Amino acid sequence: MADENRYRSWSRMEEARLAVLVACDVPRDEIAVRLKRSCSAIGARISRLGIAGDVRRRFSESEDRAIRGGRAGGMTYAAIARRLGRSEGAVKCRARGLGIAVRRQAGNGASKPAPRKCLVHGGRFQPAHRHEFVCLACKESEEWQAGAWMG
Repeated sequence: MADENRYRSWSRMEEARLAVLVACDVPRDEIAVRLKRSCSAIGARISRLGIAGDVRRRFSESEDRAIRGGRAGGMTYAAIARRLGRSEGAVKCRARGLGIAVRRQAGNGASKPAPRKCLVHGGRFQPAHRHEFVCLACKESEEWQAGAWMG
């Protein structure tokens, strides 16, 4: 939709219409549809024009309660975001602000990385974190401690 307007200059009429829509608190995604531009183009033009009406929507007390209650009830951030009409990133950011721990998940949803081969001796081990490639036994060896692995 917005591809036909890519790299097309903004007219004064479009900028005026943008200012009116922002002043009326129309959401950016709807403004993008109306002006046939991308959301990022809308945001960039708002910033460039310095339109003061572009204030991010603040979280209300009821939304804060929904985030707290949803997380306590085991809801995912995505589900809470859909319920509130917000992005998942915005809900996670607000949860951090409310003091709710936001843990990162491994790519497969597991809390621990999968077992892997030690790069020193080739045996399997369970890493403590995803950036660990040498087992603890090898790291505690005299050769490792002396720096022989550095070559």
